[in-house]
Amino acid sequence: MAAMTASDVTELIDWLEGNGIEVWLNGGWGVDALLGHQTRHHEDLDITISAKARDTYTAAMRAWVFATHRIHNAFNWVL
Repeated sequence: MAAMTASDVTELIDWLEGNGIEVWLNGGWGVDALLGHQTRHHEDLDITISAKARDTYTAAMRAWVFATHRIHNAFNWVL
């Protein structure tokens, strides 16, 4: 799997927020954001969005050529 860079994270978060979706970082990138620098190689990005934003988020991600890969439950899915 390709590495996820800080510029990838910034671009995606900016794009989602530009589409009216409030985003919270979790996992490794969330830790790095709090520390103010990248501490390790990352292969993914864990985020949280409001359940109310799910349809907007799904449409926005499809426009960016992402598709649903796996659904764990109504609140946890992988694109």
